[in-house]
Amino acid sequence: MNPYGGSPAVYQSSTNSQGNFNVSLGTKYTATGSDVYNVAWYDSDGDAVVYEFQMISWYFAEGTCRPGFDPYLTIQNPGAADAAVKITYMKGDSTTQIQNLTVSAHSRSTVVVKDTLGEGNDAAHDFSSKVECTNGQSIIAERPMYFNYRPGQLNWNGGSDVVGALSPASVFYFAEGTPARASTRT
Repeated sequence: MNPYGGSPAVYQSSTNSQGNFNVSLGTKYTATGSDVYNVAWYDSDGDAVVYEFQMISWYFAEGTCRPGFDPYLTIQNPGAADAAVKITYMKGDSTTQIQNLTVSAHSRSTVVVKDTLGEGNDAAHDFSSKVECTNGQSIIAERPMYFNYRPGQLNWNGGSDVVGALSPASVFYFAEGTPARASTRT
């Protein structure tokens, strides 16, 4: 609902085969990109502009293939067509590695990250990742990771799971953490 009166003013939009969008709002605004999900604003006349874009990219800040850790990427394709998916691993040694796969329509695929990056106790086995659909389908991605950290010493067993961020940002807020002395986070 527009609190300023007026009617929405979306004129024309398009999405190319790589999932990039272009929205033309007449002479008022033009928006382009690929990582925007929902855009809403009011123009100088008080007209509401709301447009929902396909979500084709997900970002994950961390993961590791060090001994004792088992990272996965799970990718859902709720659409009626197959999704061509590209995973870019940005590794701790400043190199990247690409993995391509197809996620069938109305299905989910589980990627065992160690099958691609291997296992090792060095920076080359720490990673961030970008999961993107390259043929315009909408996808959802998460990163479950299970661990058996320092067995025989601390015996911390467990896991974590995160849904990817919609886009890179310069500021993030976190709901928890610990300053406890017993923490061995590095």
